[in-house]
Amino acid sequence: MAFTDLLDTLGGVGRFQLVSTALLLLPCSLLACHNFLQNFTAAVPPHHCQSPANHSVAAVYGSGAWLKATIPLDPLGLPEPCRRFTRPQWALLSPNASVHGAATEGCKDGWVYNRSVFPSTIVTEWDLVCEARTLRDLAQSVYMAGVLAGAAVFGSIADRWLPESSRWLLLHGKTQAALRNLRKVAAMNGRKEEGERLTKEVVSSYIQSEFATGRPSNSVLDLFRTPAIRKVTCCLMVVWFSNSLAYYGLAMDLQKFGLSVYLVQVLFGVIDIPAMLVATTTMIYVGRRATVASFLILAGLMVISNMFVPEDMQSLRTAQAALGKGCLASSFICVYLFTGELYPTEIRQMGMGFASVNARLGGLVAPLLTMLGEFSAVLPPVGFGAPSILAGLAVCFLAETRNMPLVETIEAMERSPYSSHRTDVGPGIPGAVRNEAVIISGKKLAEQIKQEVRQEVEEWVASGNKRPHLNVVLVGENPASQSYVLNKTRAAASVGINSETIMKPASISEEELLNLINKLNNDNNVDGLLVQLPLPEHTDERKVCNAVSPDKDVDGFHVINVGRMCLDQCSMLPATPWDGAHERPGGDATVTISHRCTPKEELKKHTALADIVISAAGIPNLITADMIKEGAAVIDVGINRVRDPTTAKPKLVGDVDFEGVKKKAGYITPVPGGVGPMTVAMLMKNTIIAAKKVLRLEEREVLKSKELGAASN
Repeated sequence: MAFTDLLDTLGGVGRFQLVSTALLLLPCSLLACHNFLQNFTAAVPPHHCQSPANHSVAAVYGSGAWLKATIPLDPLGLPEPCRRFTRPQWALLSPNASVHGAATEGCKDGWVYNRSVFPSTIVTEWDLVCEARTLRDLAQSVYMAGVLAGAAVFGSIADRWLPESSRWLLLHGKTQAALRNLRKVAAMNGRKEEGERLTKEVVSSYIQSEFATGRPSNSVLDLFRTPAIRKVTCCLMVVWFSNSLAYYGLAMDLQKFGLSVYLVQVLFGVIDIPAMLVATTTMIYVGRRATVASFLILAGLMVISNMFVPEDMQSLRTAQAALGKGCLASSFICVYLFTGELYPTEIRQMGMGFASVNARLGGLVAPLLTMLGEFSAVLPPVGFGAPSILAGLAVCFLAETRNMPLVETIEAMERSPYSSHRTDVGPGIPGAVRNEAVIISGKKLAEQIKQEVRQEVEEWVASGNKRPHLNVVLVGENPASQSYVLNKTRAAASVGINSETIMKPASISEEELLNLINKLNNDNNVDGLLVQLPLPEHTDERKVCNAVSPDKDVDGFHVINVGRMCLDQCSMLPATPWDGAHERPGGDATVTISHRCTPKEELKKHTALADIVISAAGIPNLITADMIKEGAAVIDVGINRVRDPTTAKPKLVGDVDFEGVKKKAGYITPVPGGVGPMTVAMLMKNTIIAAKKVLRLEEREVLKSKELGAASN
């Protein structure tokens, strides 16, 4: 759960987000126009050499005749733009006359421009024609270099221009201001009640949890440090660079098509509309990888084949180029989303920024590649098309992310969560042929359960009942316990359950703690109550768990609830083992319980026979592949904090050697992302049950039936 989960409870994409997006569309649309200004600010109008100064003869013959006598014609019968006769050729004024071998020279006195279409451009201002024409393309590269430099300078402070950003406020410790802002968002989205329930602690928990599970990277080297991330980064560098190179190569030289530059610009803009629709459809129904690869390869082929179309077939050349540009636009749309899904949360922002830099570099190189046309007309189209095709092939090395959960950490990425052998189990994601264990996604299942709980809570409140209230008692300052409690309180907020955390020092006496629990038991405003374990050594945990009222015992630790569960009676089930229903322990299975200190060889004798292995010992790598039966289901409940040998950063692992066991097991839960999210989700389920007093009502029905039975006898 991250900061986005908090936004979901406040309406998700509601009125506030829609209004904000609409207000941002105007500056974004204006910004997009800047990228294509070169087509107009650097347009090359028809031109020819300026006549030599002090020629009075021009006044006698007229400007048309003088132009015919001083400027040679090109093969198309138009005035040569870069040469003039050294001496006026008066013979050319006679009908059907021609001269051969007349000496010519460059435009020593400058040029005359036809300003009927473009009154003023950088070309006319600085005479960027003839020998200086390559400087025109260089101007676009200078612009792109400025964009790149601006991104580097202002990118790191992009969030600071919006002081009302709740994320920015939380990151800078301004929790109270963020809380006010979020309440305004909730009110605008029609979720005023959810906003009023927010507290500073709950809001802070979301952002703290986000950094606990996936803190932003501090170095671009993290994009190359490990094999899986390095492969993704290298492929995306090629894709973004090549896509941008071909895109700007096509879109920034519209005059070469020989049609009105305004008409071509409109055509190139309109083509993006169907391109976006097609890209969106294929992303949803076909996949990200296939969409990006096919559009890149198709665009590359169109760019290269365009050079074989005769120049006099201007309409065909323009239409073909427009389709190529549409394919590149489709690829751009998809690759942006694809990149965000490929990188883990821990380095997603860094990865997106780095990929964008490669796109800027492609835009910077495109005008320079156009300049190679001075040496050979074949070089620009091949230079734009070939990298696009290669980039399409490079996409094939990336994993498909459609309907796949986002990866949180680098370590999780290195476990090959997007490998071709992986099949996730979760809502809406069907299984597939596999060579490795099916990974049971606790996150997906937990989200589904919380959605059900959220709906149940709202229906309960809509019926005129008070909103469920959960109280958590936290004793001491155990970091793990504090993290668990934050997870529970933020989950409560996400499903519409009020929560309160009562923090007590580790020095609190057992008697004081029991008195507090008794007070909460008798508080009708409290529906669910749990005491976070472990407790200080001087406190009897069993006595404390039994002090919680059984009908408020959302942890299911009270001896009465444990006994009822064992007897298959209605009870408050412990959140971790609950799968939504229960039977007597083990059902019809043979159950073997081993101790964490059981010698490994003895433990192996039992686990090798088991169809289902559940480990909650708190020992890293306790269960290895040689201890598992082929195709067994492995449920890893253990949580251990170790140092990652690859990244040297702390990471969470379970009791199971995940990489080894997944190659042999049939089903396996990851850590994190397996049992943990389910535990919190089921705790919310218990809270709504406690609020409805379901257990208490069922007990009364049982007693009533017994009384009726005794009376009949």
